[in-house]
Amino acid sequence: MLHTRQLTETCSGVAGRAESKLGDIDAVVLVAGDFERQVARGVDSAVELETMLLTRNPEEIFAAEDIHDWDDWVEFFSKTREPDGRGKGLASSGKLVS
Repeated sequence: MLHTRQLTETCSGVAGRAESKLGDIDAVVLVAGDFERQVARGVDSAVELETMLLTRNPEEIFAAEDIHDWDDWVEFFSKTREPDGRGKGLASSGKLVS
């Protein structure tokens, strides 16, 4: 899994190409199917991600446990608007990381 800083840098790079002035970036992570087992086994990256999700630190990161959760997050963020009514837009790294 990507560490928080790497995830933020990836998101910033993708979004930065589309818009030079970024407001906030929210990230949804599609977790591995065996994520809970990885946490139970003490896999560092899984424990780190679980801690971030449970403490909401950073507060802009969310988990999708399966493709249905992912689709729900995409729908939610596709309806999110800027104060002036513009859509915020979506970006994807185009790859799944487990």
